[in-house]
Amino acid sequence: LLKDVHLPLPAIEELDLTQLEGSSIDTVVMLALGFEERTKASAARLLAAIRPRHVVALRYPEPGHSNDILQLAEESGADVSIIDYADLFNCGSISFGKRTVIDITGLAKPAIFQLVREALIRSKGVDVAYTAAEHYFPLEADLDEVVNAFTSDNYHQLLLSLKGVLTGEGGPYRCTPQLPDDSDGTRLRGLLAFASPKHERLIQLVEERDYDLIEVMVSDKQNSRTKIAQIAAEVAVRGQDSGNIRTCNTSDPAAVLQALAERYEAWSIRDGLNFEIGLTGNKIQTVAAAAFCASYRVNQAWYVSPTAFDRQRFTTGVGDTRIFRIHSARL
Repeated sequence: LLKDVHLPLPAIEELDLTQLEGSSIDTVVMLALGFEERTKASAARLLAAIRPRHVVALRYPEPGHSNDILQLAEESGADVSIIDYADLFNCGSISFGKRTVIDITGLAKPAIFQLVREALIRSKGVDVAYTAAEHYFPLEADLDEVVNAFTSDNYHQLLLSLKGVLTGEGGPYRCTPQLPDDSDGTRLRGLLAFASPKHERLIQLVEERDYDLIEVMVSDKQNSRTKIAQIAAEVAVRGQDSGNIRTCNTSDPAAVLQALAERYEAWSIRDGLNFEIGLTGNKIQTVAAAAFCASYRVNQAWYVSPTAFDRQRFTTGVGDTRIFRIHSARL
């Protein structure tokens, strides 16, 4: 159970998509010209619900569903701007409206982190849209087969055996900072990171950086994906004098935000540690981390990027669309 957190936190409420209807005055929608099937579906649902003043489309080198999504944006009657992903972090001209809706479905995690954080710094709130996929790689059936076949407690060997199913990306991996360096070299350093079946990102971050305290957040669901994530978390904290694994409803950004705040309050405010976050989990966790970093001084947030992606083994199908309204905690 979470202990009482005394920090004022951003408020997060989940809305129904129909509650965005009529949000047409000075609304800016940000979305990605992605290659996953759900990116097109998410843009269609969002643009059917509202009539934005402006659409900002983020373009990747892979064209994906660019033409179809741009046609949807133009048919909405909005002004449309296109920004190349490579130019996003050097672009100081992104316009946030009185109301901004960020569709994170097709956004890479660095873009999610930067856009959500910036929107909350500049304004009092932001709406976040996320459309789930029907199937995620690695497939649960493939993970079941590996987990059921492996009876040893040699976790490193199990993780090595997963390379045959974790084909959505490839190393070597690189840790890239998402915040200006704000660390005090005389202080101990603590890391809160997230575990997932794509365990190599977490392992890379822990091995590359030297931490005095580590806490890894794992989903509270009971399935093979969570079991692999739990094992990765145990490998990450093994050998640490102060390593901890926390279970949490990782699909609930408010719950993730509360967990972040509890650890921050204990490590940074009470004990004076440098506090860092590893963006090694899912997109919902990244949203929560961005909301927290918009309100509090976090020394660093790390994204761990692979060298290559397999576009054919990301997601398939389209699931439900969720809307989160986030109200800033900034005074």
